[in-house]
Amino acid sequence: MNYDLKNGGDVENRLYYLFADYKGLADRVDVRLGRQFVNLSAGSALIDGIQADIKNLGWVGVTLLGGRDVLFSEQDTLTSHYYTGGVAMYLMGVKKTDLDVSYYRAYDHSDVTRDILGLNFNQYLLDSVKLYANARYDLTAEVFNEALAGVKYFPKLDMMLTAEYYESYPTFDTTSIFSVFAVNKYQEGVLKADYTALAWLDLSAE
Repeated sequence: MNYDLKNGGDVENRLYYLFADYKGLADRVDVRLGRQFVNLSAGSALIDGIQADIKNLGWVGVTLLGGRDVLFSEQDTLTSHYYTGGVAMYLMGVKKTDLDVSYYRAYDHSDVTRDILGLNFNQYLLDSVKLYANARYDLTAEVFNEALAGVKYFPKLDMMLTAEYYESYPTFDTTSIFSVFAVNKYQEGVLKADYTALAWLDLSAE
């Protein structure tokens, strides 16, 4: 909420978050209901809706979410006809390994605007190597709109070596005029070294 003390005028307000959190339903389900930011490896949104995290299913957990997208104008909250739903499965209790696979779909009325598969992976090896990868695949455009893979090596506590590949290919809502525009794929390869020479001096080369 904000108000211009000098020039006066109407009070402008917008609600970003307001939700109820219930944990431990049937000893395995956490539920969040209300206006909230939801984030999966396949996509994210601010919604008026519900998110449920289902745990104690052995070595996996499941997240389910859905609701109406919240859209803001310069001064107000817009009436939205966009809806979001998603599901994710992730590893639980596996030491030094994080992995989740998710699916995200968005609608404009009954038209599908986004249809995305996502993946997030992190693994530590021998306490000195980290492997990581993230990817989003757009099912409507049949293309990876984002992919990242890399390895970090820590030969010493004060040194980190990184080798990384990244690419992106912009995709848009299927109902957007921008979806018919031609775009270019961006690709980048990185080799990087970071070294903490002194408590007050960090050195980097890339």
